[in-house]
Amino acid sequence: ICPAVCRSHCRTAKDAELLIDSLPREESTAALQVCIRVKPIVVQLPAPLARQVHFTYKLQYKIQTALADIAQSQLKTRSRAHTHPLTES
Repeated sequence: ICPAVCRSHCRTAKDAELLIDSLPREESTAALQVCIRVKPIVVQLPAPLARQVHFTYKLQYKIQTALADIAQSQLKTRSRAHTHPLTES
């Protein structure tokens, strides 16, 4: 039994080694090459993106404030028009 088991284990080990050797090398895969080129760009993105998001929030706040001011002015104008209607001559 021992020689048969040894031969089986050796064959399995050779098959595993053959399988591992037949796998593409990481350095040669296209996906890895793309990742290597893209990684520096992705690493640099958070800071400018964060600045852009902050700028957008500030701009949104200014727009909302301006719209609130416009709405208030319109309400005041309508209120004055109802309390002091223009008289026609």
